[in-house]
Amino acid sequence: MRTGMHTHIGVLVMDLVLIGTQAAFPNISPGIGMGLLAAAVLITAGYVGLLVWEYFRKPSTNKPPHVTPKQENRDDLIPLPEAAIALYEQTRTGFEAKLADRLDRSDADNGEEPGDSLLRHYINSIVYDESIPLFGSRPPSEKIIEIPLSIKKEGDAVGGGKSFQFLSDKKPTYRNLHIRRSDLEAKIREIGEGARTSAPDLIPFLTFYDMAVTTGWPEDRNDKRWIDLKDRLRESARNNWVQLWGRPEVSNAAELLAKQPREPIPADHWRDFEIEYLGMLAGVENMQMRSYNPALANWGAGKRYRDLHIERSAAAKWLAENRCQ
Repeated sequence: MRTGMHTHIGVLVMDLVLIGTQAAFPNISPGIGMGLLAAAVLITAGYVGLLVWEYFRKPSTNKPPHVTPKQENRDDLIPLPEAAIALYEQTRTGFEAKLADRLDRSDADNGEEPGDSLLRHYINSIVYDESIPLFGSRPPSEKIIEIPLSIKKEGDAVGGGKSFQFLSDKKPTYRNLHIRRSDLEAKIREIGEGARTSAPDLIPFLTFYDMAVTTGWPEDRNDKRWIDLKDRLRESARNNWVQLWGRPEVSNAAELLAKQPREPIPADHWRDFEIEYLGMLAGVENMQMRSYNPALANWGAGKRYRDLHIERSAAAKWLAENRCQ
């Protein structure tokens, strides 16, 4: 030990002081000799004390150094459910939020808790965005790690966005889901800028019917299978699976109708109104493409929508999913 070694050095120094004193002063009196001895003892004690202080002040080379674990350097994370709510609140004036609100009201009418489908819509908009990494813990570990994209593309968020599981599995694979706060802010900007600068790419129903023919629907508009198409499209619009647009029928005058702004048709409208088959048969101009209610006088004149339109991408998707039977 270092302390024991330094103590022996101190005693050796004291012995040398005594020997040197006796050799230099053989006739010195006992009192002076004792004084010199006391001085030697004090010097030795001070030296040993200094060595002990230095020992405790400096770490020993024999002790392992204290290492602080390196923290993972990543952005601040936010829970997925919280991110979905923030995304809705920051973009609720946009078109996407209006569609989500309508979907939520429709699901609430069918017995689902208010807000559940709304939250699910925004959770999915985040999870299905491949540019947004998803983080979670894989039991039994509680460490938050990034979920590989290959896994993210093969599953869904469940439990209100708290867990993630493969489509074919019953048990969650990851829990405690998070995304980066910076990715959430980028998503909010993306939706906000899209709502301010772009309008939906709408096509008239006459163009939609031409698209349907290219996917296998009959060229002859008198074919009764077109009745099936309009009934399926009405059901999709009623359940908010697809959005239709039209001009509110404020008048029969063509010039007044043309000045009426085109707007999204509420899903509730399609509970009582249908897509008029005769207008589809005529196929002269899109203003004749309208909704109607055969149970009402004048087929619901004044409550109908004319000049029906649908978004181009939505039309392509719908036709891909609804083939002619």
